[in-house]
Amino acid sequence: MMTELLGRLRLSRRATWRLRMFLVLVVITSFGGPGYISVFGVPIEGLVAWHTMVNGTVGGCLIWGFEILLVPSRYGERIRRLPFLLAILLRSVLVVCVVIVSGPISQLIIGVDFDPFISFRVGPSLFIYVTCVVFVLFSVTQIVRIVGPRVLVNILIGRYLQPVREDRIFLFLDIKDSTPLSEKLGDLGVQELIAQFFFDITEPILEWGGEVHRYIGDEVVVTWFSKDGLIDGRCLNCCFAIQDRIKARSASYIEKFGVVPEFRIGLHIGPVVAAQCGDVKQEVVFFGDTINTTARIEQYCKTVDKPLLVSEDLYRQLPTNDRWKASEVGSVVLRGRQEEMTLLAVET
Repeated sequence: MMTELLGRLRLSRRATWRLRMFLVLVVITSFGGPGYISVFGVPIEGLVAWHTMVNGTVGGCLIWGFEILLVPSRYGERIRRLPFLLAILLRSVLVVCVVIVSGPISQLIIGVDFDPFISFRVGPSLFIYVTCVVFVLFSVTQIVRIVGPRVLVNILIGRYLQPVREDRIFLFLDIKDSTPLSEKLGDLGVQELIAQFFFDITEPILEWGGEVHRYIGDEVVVTWFSKDGLIDGRCLNCCFAIQDRIKARSASYIEKFGVVPEFRIGLHIGPVVAAQCGDVKQEVVFFGDTINTTARIEQYCKTVDKPLLVSEDLYRQLPTNDRWKASEVGSVVLRGRQEEMTLLAVET
């Protein structure tokens, strides 16, 4: 039922994920009221329990509507760019305001005597309790957003403690002419442009199910499990979504930097070995020829002056789609390889 409704609304995959996350968190928060009563020894019965669940639902809608629906959207860009401490302060003020107003609103909903100061009458324990609950849930959602739900689960269950062989798709994206840009904008200016660029392309990557593996200077590495990235051509659609996003932001780049960043993308598929490395700072690292080959494909874009090259191994596994067209650039021997491979230039 929910899937059909979301389909009718034609929500994007990312918007659908956010809406589902919003609903789940609201449901969890609705049980925060009875949880508060249990913690502080007030009996759960009758109107009191029902009142607190309504109160938790109202508060959850306000808090998670802000955090899950507003902040990740284009309207929340300035909030996402706030310094960490200022962002925490903003959210703390929001939580206090929500606690103050959710009590009176829930009273109006369930039809009991209206008391605009009900939250203050409960005492500081309510504010402390709600802040702790929201902080825990917020921390979890931020970790999921940064790491990705699948990667987080794999780390928690120790999947990569021992090397694991996986079939993956890799996307290497490199900003063109970074040296001339540095000469034009200066070191600080070009770094600001790169940071803005990576910020802007994050949503298209997440929208199409990609995981940002790492940033290397002016390059970003994105990956999918092969079976996921091939569905509906997600990995290729991600490339086009990035192109569309930067094109839509071109006026902003011209105004701020005097130039719109151009970039090259290489896509390839194949087996890799994944392992969790490090002690103090741990991360999942991928090893194998697939990684090196993808990097060489991206570098070969410069040789043939094409913005997007895809290996034939990957392209022939993608579903047919009228949205894009491909043309062979020939069989080439990439640097560091002995065997020829066929590359295709793909565009919309």
